[in-house]
Amino acid sequence: MHKSNEPVAHPDGTSHKLDTADQALDPATTAVVVIDVQRLFTDMVGAPIEPPLAQVLPRIREFLTEARRAGTIVVLVRTIIAPNEHSQSTMQWPEQMRAGMAPGAAGTEFDSCLDVQPSDVEVVKPRYSAFFGTQLDETLRARGTKSVIVLGLTTNVCVQSTVRDAWQRDYSTITIEDCCAEVGEGSHAASLNWISRNFGRVCCSDQLIAQWQLHIGKVSER
Repeated sequence: MHKSNEPVAHPDGTSHKLDTADQALDPATTAVVVIDVQRLFTDMVGAPIEPPLAQVLPRIREFLTEARRAGTIVVLVRTIIAPNEHSQSTMQWPEQMRAGMAPGAAGTEFDSCLDVQPSDVEVVKPRYSAFFGTQLDETLRARGTKSVIVLGLTTNVCVQSTVRDAWQRDYSTITIEDCCAEVGEGSHAASLNWISRNFGRVCCSDQLIAQWQLHIGKVSER
C-alpha cells in the first residue's frame, strides 16, 4: 500500500512528494474536483466500503472548508443520466443504480457533507470520468487551472477515471486518499497504488490543508 509520507517514483523519474514550490499548492491555479459524493453512494451505509464513510465524509467536509478558505475553486461533480441517455454499457448496471441516477431521483442529491456554496462550480457527468461528456476541461482552462485535486466516490472507478483523464490532459494531479473510498477489501489501497505509480500524486488531506494554511498566513502578512 502507498504510504502518503513517502515519495513514489513516477515513470518519468519525478517525485510525488509535495513541496512548498509545487504549483499544486497555489490556490489560484488549483481546482478541487469532488466526484459523486451524492446520496446514491453515501446512503449505502451497509456496503463494505473502505475506509468507512463515517470517517471519510467528515474529512471531505473539513477539506472543502479549508480549500474554499484558501481561495481554491471547488468543483462538485455528480452523475445524472436520463433513462433514454444510457449506453449499451451503462444499461448493464443494476436497475436500482440506474434509477438512482435518473433526473430528480434522491440519489442525485449531493450529500450534506459538501455544504454546497454559491462559489462552487457544479458539473453533471453521464459516465465514470468527470471529463467525459462535460465542459469540465473548458471550465478549468478558462480559469487558468494547472493542478487538479481529486477526491470522492469511488476510488477505483469514477475517481480513478477522472484522475487518468486529468493526467492525460496535462494537469498536475493529486488524489486525496483519506477523502476517497471503495467497495471491497483492499480495493481502495490497490487503486491508490496504481494512481501514485502512473497518474499523479497521492497524499492525505492534512498535508494540503497545512500548506494552504501556510499560504493564507503568508498572504495576511503582506
